[in-house]
This record gives sequence, structure tokens and C-alpha cells, in this order.
Amino acid sequence: MKSVISPIEEPASSLAPEEPEPTMLTGISVVIFGVLMQMLVIGTYLYSFTFWVEPWSTEFEAATTTVMILPTIYLYANSIGLLFFGKYLDKFPHRISVGIGLSAFSLSMFLISASSSLESIYLIYLFIVPFAVSFCGPVPAITLVSQVFHRRRGLAIGLVALGTSLGGMVVPHLVVYGMSEVGWRGTNQAFGIIALVVVVIAFPLLRHVPNKVVTETVSAPVSKVPTRTFLRQKDFWFCIAASSGAYFVFMAMQFNMAPIASEMGLATAEIAFTITLFTGGMVTGKILSGIMSEFIDPRYTYVLIGTLMIGSLGVLALQPAEIFILIGFYFFGVGAGSILPLKGLVFGQIFGTANLGRVLGLAAPFGAIYSLGPVTASYFHSIFGNYNSVFFVLMAFLFITVPLILLVRKLPAKEQGRNTV
Repeated sequence: MKSVISPIEEPASSLAPEEPEPTMLTGISVVIFGVLMQMLVIGTYLYSFTFWVEPWSTEFEAATTTVMILPTIYLYANSIGLLFFGKYLDKFPHRISVGIGLSAFSLSMFLISASSSLESIYLIYLFIVPFAVSFCGPVPAITLVSQVFHRRRGLAIGLVALGTSLGGMVVPHLVVYGMSEVGWRGTNQAFGIIALVVVVIAFPLLRHVPNKVVTETVSAPVSKVPTRTFLRQKDFWFCIAASSGAYFVFMAMQFNMAPIASEMGLATAEIAFTITLFTGGMVTGKILSGIMSEFIDPRYTYVLIGTLMIGSLGVLALQPAEIFILIGFYFFGVGAGSILPLKGLVFGQIFGTANLGRVLGLAAPFGAIYSLGPVTASYFHSIFGNYNSVFFVLMAFLFITVPLILLVRKLPAKEQGRNTV
């Protein structure tokens, strides 16, 4: 009996749910709200976190290092949250998933605005924020889009993945403006209200209900497939190793970008432009990888972007003229932006879109190793005394992990016929 999880082409009609055929409006709606919910959730929790540090430290009379515990809670609590909640992305109607996520986000914003101690914010990040990220973060966005799109899935995933980048480009400016006008508490309340408004608008438009399918391994709805079946797949572990390696290098570069650029001789204004250019590269990468995956096996596309990242690090390691430094950072951003869409495409190809939420949720805790990237880069910098040598370490890491994606078997994407937007 085959051990690979893969939906058959025509599931039993008795398992087909009674639901409307997905339309172009359904596809457009899920992409738009997938982008909006990521902008709110990731743009506020992740990209705007730096603006909360000073006011929380001052108001709660806490050391900055104490406040900085929150990102660690954020990362690991969300990984555990996805482990438990990912499977529900494969079951719940889209309006319910988005409603849960944005309602949890709104609740967290209101509760944070009313917090009287840093410890209470710890609890919010530990118990409420994971609901928001698990149902309205990058993983659910990719899962929901994959359930609706089939023929243009690569492009759709690339577009919806823009939500995190747009959140980083837009939301921090809104946070800074809000804090200058109504303070940090009022700003949190404003975002809580915005999230509820989005829920009200999204509810009548997000009408898709994930299909139940039959798998080659078990003649039962996909929700009945035991979790251990996925964990026993070599493909599962190869996907995790390859994607976590690239994420590890990406995080190492992103969180050390300012000191790296400074060591290369760039002024403060030039560093800010470099970061903007890097972000633009990520936007390009997300769209480009989606388009390429319409024509090229996503495993090969992944190797191409890994090679691009290695080449970009090589350029930076040569300490070139400023124009080539900017080019190096831009193309590294192109590669880094491609990681998430391609990860979703490869997992979807191997395990089927009906399992995607659960599989990505299972992968989340194992992939959290990438959080060690920034501190590892700093550690090697302290040993070598320069970032040039760190670049070579990161290149070696990519050289080892990226080719692992080629060990993943190529499977035909035999989806249920209804997902044909």
C-alpha cells in the first residue's frame, strides 16, 4: 500500500459537500481578505512591535530586556498554536476561520490597551495571540487560497503572500501616527475596531467551504487520516529541512541588516534605503515565484531561489562598490520572499490542499529553528570579527539544506474537481 498522502482525482460523490462552485469572486475575495488579515495581524504583532517597547517599558517600569521576552513568546506560542489549530483550517468554512482569527486579534488589541501590567500582556501573547496568528497569519492565508485555486494556485499564493510585506510597509506608519495622536492604548483600540469592521465585510463574501476528499491510503474523509501518517513521510521532513534552512539564513540577515550595512560603510540614510530595497525584493520574489511555479516544478524553482540567495551572499562577501551592495541585498530579498509561497506549494503538491492546514501546522514547531538565525550570525561575527566570514557560513548552510528539496518526490496535483478557480 502506498504511503504517500495524495487525493485521488475523483472522490466518492457521497463525500462531496453540498456547496456552491467556487467562482472568480470567491477567488478574488479570499486573496484580498488573505492580504488584509495578514497586514493587520503580522503588521501589528511583528513589524510594529518595536514601537511598543519604549512605552511599555516606561509605563510598566520594566527593563527593555523584559519587554523583549514577548517576541520569544510570540514565536513559540504561535508555533504550538498552529500545531493544534492547523487542522481546523482544513475543516472550517473560510468565513469562520477568518472570523475567529480577526476576532481574536481584535480582542488582544482591546485587552492590551486595557493592560495594567506587563505580565498581563505576556498572558495575552501566550493565550490569545496564537488564535489570531493561527487563523489569520501566513499559514492560514496560503491554506485558504490553496483550497480555492487550482489552475492559478502558484500566482494566487504569491499574491496572498504579499500580505506580510505590505503589513511591514504600511502598518508601522499607521502605528506611529496613531501613537502621536491618541497614544499606544488608543492605537491598539483603533486596530481592534478595524479588525471587527473587516470581519463584518468579509463574512458575506467568504463563502467557500473546504471539501472533504478520499485519500489513496485511507478510504475515509481526509480529517480521519492519522497525524502519524504525515510524520512518517520522508517528504515531510525533507520539506521542513529545506525550508527551515532558508528561513534560518533569511532571519540571520534580516535582523542583522543594519549592523551588516554599517560595517560595509553605508550611512544611516543609505541603510534605511537598503532595507526598503530589500523589502521591495521580497515583494518581487513572492510574485515571481508564484508565476514561475505555474510553469516550473516548485522544487526546481526553490533550488533556483536558493542559488540566488547564495550568489547574493557571495556578492556581499566580496565587499563590492555600493551599487553592487544594493544589488546584492535586493536579490537576496527576492530569494527570501520566495521561501513562503514555495513552501506552501511544495507541501500542497505532496500532501494535497485538503491536508495543507494540518501539515503546515505540524511543521511549524519543527521549523522554529530559524529563530536561532539572528543570534547565530551574531555569534559567528563575534568569533570572526567581520560579517564577510559570516556570509560564507550562511552560504554553506544554504548549500547543504536547499538541495534537500530535490529529495521530495514529485506528485501530480490531483485535486477535487471543484477547486478550479
